[in-house]
Amino acid sequence: MSDVEDKRPLRHLASAWWFGLFPLVAALAAMRWLVPARSEVGPGLWGGLAELAALYPLPVAAAFFVLFAGLAQLWRDRLPGARLLAAPPSSPRSLPQRITGLALLGLLLLGALTLRSRVTQLYEVVGASMLPTLLPGDTLVVNKLDRRAPRRGDLVTFRKGQPDDRLVKRVIGLPGDQIQFRAGIPNINGWEIPHCDAGTYVRYASSGSLVGRLLVEWIEDRPFLAVHVPGTRSFPAYEVKSGELFVLGDDRSNSDDSRAWHAGVPVAAVEGRPWRVIGADSNGRVDLGRFLQRPGMQLNLPGMDVRGLQAGVDRCLQNRPTQTRPPPPTLESKASG
Repeated sequence: MSDVEDKRPLRHLASAWWFGLFPLVAALAAMRWLVPARSEVGPGLWGGLAELAALYPLPVAAAFFVLFAGLAQLWRDRLPGARLLAAPPSSPRSLPQRITGLALLGLLLLGALTLRSRVTQLYEVVGASMLPTLLPGDTLVVNKLDRRAPRRGDLVTFRKGQPDDRLVKRVIGLPGDQIQFRAGIPNINGWEIPHCDAGTYVRYASSGSLVGRLLVEWIEDRPFLAVHVPGTRSFPAYEVKSGELFVLGDDRSNSDDSRAWHAGVPVAAVEGRPWRVIGADSNGRVDLGRFLQRPGMQLNLPGMDVRGLQAGVDRCLQNRPTQTRPPPPTLESKASG
């Protein structure tokens, strides 16, 4: 065996460390110790970095990774163990070459961030209106390229009020639909949304606890979780206007939505659909068990024993209703509204 072949495993290990593991460790260390908390700094460069990292932790961490990997690549001929690295440079890089390389790296980072802003966006969940599907503090990875017309049951993010105010809700009604509520259950064109009671749901808040029922609801063959509490506010019948969507929070007793506004959300205000969730625990830290989880039927209730509720949800899912698509609006449904 030649000396070159002898050193091949060491070269692979050196490359894996300097261009993979090292940038990852350095990026995580930078996020932990280099980037300050928003509460610790004021306006300025550090304040902007802290704000960016708090709102978009994943892209900032990825940018740090690319930065450290690029620096390792630029200085590979001077790194410890450089002779072991695969495909070493034929000659040392001059200072202009290094400056050019850093400039190209900066352009790549800028291009990646620009592409990210057009393809995906990260939004922080602030309120509790989407419990138990989404928790306050969760970060949503929103798909901005999905140009399909929204369907009933979709989660959508949209602008509301001030330009920076964004909400996430679930689509219940489409243009032309007649929406009413009977005993807190949505009715679409006179048709009651199929639902199954999964068990008792307790929501804890600073003002006390609230006991309700956790339901599994179905729209267009897709199940989702909804919380109903006795005494949920009434809502007069509403016909969804052209170019609108009727939206609700999953916690029906704790949501500022189309019922409160007595209006739909303009389709033009929809910015995208949540694709993945970077889950947060009760302390606001990233919950690795919910990292990049699809928002769906998971019971996200930190600190609670959800085994009984989960058994109820599983039971409901095993008894799927046969009809989950509402009828089209008719003159009769409009008259009854």
